Amino acid sequence: MSTEYSFEMTKYICGVIFYPVFSIVGVFVNINCIIVFLHASMNNSTNRYLIGIAFGDLMKALNDFIYFPSVLFGKQSKIIYVNYYSYGYFLSQYFAIVTTWVTLAVCFERYLMVVHPICYRSYLDKNKATLITLGIYLIMVLFTLPCGFRYEKVCISIFNTSKKCLEYNLITSKFWMKFSFGHNFLIVQSLVRSIIPLMALLWLNIKIIIALNKTTISRRMESRNRITLMLIIIVCVFIILSLPDSLMSMMNWGYHDAEGITRKIIREISDTLLLLNADVNFFIYLIFNNKFRSVYSHQYDCHRVRS
Repeated sequence: MSTEYSFEMTKYICGVIFYPVFSIVGVFVNINCIIVFLHASMNNSTNRYLIGIAFGDLMKALNDFIYFPSVLFGKQSKIIYVNYYSYGYFLSQYFAIVTTWVTLAVCFERYLMVVHPICYRSYLDKNKATLITLGIYLIMVLFTLPCGFRYEKVCISIFNTSKKCLEYNLITSKFWMKFSFGHNFLIVQSLVRSIIPLMALLWLNIKIIIALNKTTISRRMESRNRITLMLIIIVCVFIILSLPDSLMSMMNWGYHDAEGITRKIIREISDTLLLLNADVNFFIYLIFNNKFRSVYSHQYDCHRVRS
């Protein structure tokens, strides 16, 4: 089996089967997450962060769904792919880095609660959580803005008589290559998007687990520790599913401009795992968060009665 055929098969399986399924599921579950967390009984600082994560995952699922028709219809949809890819790449990078840092923020809050409960009192504030989440969204727009200029559209086929362009393609832009800007930016982006937050998440998780093992569990703390365990699992799943993409970004293995069939195959798989990560939190909430499950079941039952 040739590597070219393997790439086309991987692209088809990921783009036509996994992408639409994961995207549709991601939209459904994250809308439900936001609705449940906006319920009056769920109004606390932790859930404000989780709303920020759910919104980022929702936008990622909607953005990644665009990839599905470009694979399904091939050349017929290439014009859509070429025109949208630059924006899609920017949005993909933006929401990936936003969800990473909001996840880090909620993990840090839980770390303070478990390890430094006195400090946690001053940090525990719904308005602070909202401001921190919005601040991350705003700052990361500015940080990821250069990603929107990584690619440019060029004409590769012209109709002789009318000089009308028949076919376009994407290339790395002159702006990205100028003064090695793209290379230097990717180093900084890898640090901010992958290396620093993932190492911080791993360290915080280890500290939380050690602190929980030393804690004598009472009935009052049982519910709190269950939520902490839920967040530990969310962080672990997040690290596992985002690690392949983070490693590829650190090695500058590219996206549309990736060199070599093997790299493109790995990129397809790593992007699919990132999309899967946007789906899983809802099911973790249902399993570990009794209050989330109760509110969701109540709203579902009310909706069923009305219909």
